[in-house]
Amino acid sequence: MPTFEENVKFAQDQEVFYNKLYRELGYDIVDRKDTKYYDVKLRKGKFIFTVEEKALRDLNDFLWIETTQDTTTNKTGWIYYTKADFLVYGMFGDQVLVYRIPLKDFKLWFERNIDQFVEKPSTKGWGHTLNRIVPIKDIPSSLIKLIHK
Repeated sequence: MPTFEENVKFAQDQEVFYNKLYRELGYDIVDRKDTKYYDVKLRKGKFIFTVEEKALRDLNDFLWIETTQDTTTNKTGWIYYTKADFLVYGMFGDQVLVYRIPLKDFKLWFERNIDQFVEKPSTKGWGHTLNRIVPIKDIPSSLIKLIHK
């Protein structure tokens, strides 16, 4: 299991990767600040929007969607408190896959289907979390787009 320091380094490396990816895709980075509501604010032309970023250390055919951030305090997971416009979800293995998902529509779909997804605890990240495992194949194609391969 990665140490806290290894998790911090992984998060920093992914931030560098995402910044480069956004620039390659024609986005300007407006700001990155420490907020629980989003990770980065981007601009493309006259449009400004916010992004919640997630990253896994390996390739999967599913997404981990955090429903409880801390089981000790029963603190709500990011899927409920983020106010971001988009989710950018990367998987970093032998190759890198990055998906873009419009969060408002995804949240509605997720809530309607939550009971279909297996609940899994995790202690690999920042604490003891509860997640729903959402197979990528089950996400409507109108809600998910592969933006890097």
